[in-house]
Amino acid sequence: MKTITRAAFFYCHSLKSVTILNGVETIGDEAFYGCDKLTHMILPESVKSVGYIAFRKTNISYICCYASTPPKAESKMCDGFYYNSVHLY
Repeated sequence: MKTITRAAFFYCHSLKSVTILNGVETIGDEAFYGCDKLTHMILPESVKSVGYIAFRKTNISYICCYASTPPKAESKMCDGFYYNSVHLY
């Protein structure tokens, strides 16, 4: 699987943390929209793009990205939570 499709986990309230496997290149628009218990995200080096409001209405406080070149992020990728409270590693 190379793409997490648009709204794949839309309002999935049971997600708390996500580790995306290497090989996934695209996280679609609204992929994790409304996952209000989601606090941690780990992105492999293969991720090249993150869609529009992919993480909106989550409670992400920690994103670990293993890419040597950061993925292209659409505007408002993280719209809906406080940017100052998110730690990007």
